[in-house]
Amino acid sequence: MLVSPPPTAIVSGTNICQGQAATLSASPAGATYVWNTGATTASINPTVPGTYSVLVAIGQCTATASFTTFLAANPIATVSSGATIVQGQSVNLTAGGGGTYQWSNGGNGATITVSPNNTTQYCVTVTNASNCIDTACVTVVVDQCSNAGTLYLPNAFSPNGDGENDELQVYYLLPACIENFHLALFNRWGEQVFETSDIGFKWDGAYNGMIFGKQMGGTEVYSYFLTADLVDGTRISMKGNISLLR
Repeated sequence: MLVSPPPTAIVSGTNICQGQAATLSASPAGATYVWNTGATTASINPTVPGTYSVLVAIGQCTATASFTTFLAANPIATVSSGATIVQGQSVNLTAGGGGTYQWSNGGNGATITVSPNNTTQYCVTVTNASNCIDTACVTVVVDQCSNAGTLYLPNAFSPNGDGENDELQVYYLLPACIENFHLALFNRWGEQVFETSDIGFKWDGAYNGMIFGKQMGGTEVYSYFLTADLVDGTRISMKGNISLLR
């Protein structure tokens, strides 16, 4: 008489994460299963912590196995606050709260660098050591350089200390859209009196230790040459005259 060995019953599974169900799976495959819950499938999804046992049968041979699942805490996913950038800029997004991180754009790791062309939401799924998950999202707002308007350089200023129009500066709605900037001013004799590559400059008319309008009086007219390269490849070129008024 041939005697068949009993099957080797095994139950593998996960803990129960808050608000979620565990997955318990019995093997070997091809057997019949009867769980202490009354289920007869190979896998069950309990939502209550406890010990779950299964009777595995192959023909007349049976074996039992069990698995105890516990309630595990979910991670608390965090992500750095949203940012506003202009086209072509990048920003780092940093997540916290877990052991592994999976971002909606396919990135992984706690920190990713993104450079979207349009306003985009990024979500990260955080998984802890208990395989419980939580998700957090952040929006990166992209200012379109096409909406920045016209770069404006006044044709006059008056550094006389009255608190109005005392400094020469450029006005532009989105300065970060400018990758390269250069401005040079020359007096009537062709002598360069001011030069800058800083889009945020403010010039009070100082040259050789003097402020013409404030300390010397009178009116001076300068020629200027300005170039600005935008992040979208556009180049702005301007030239003309600027009056320094007393």
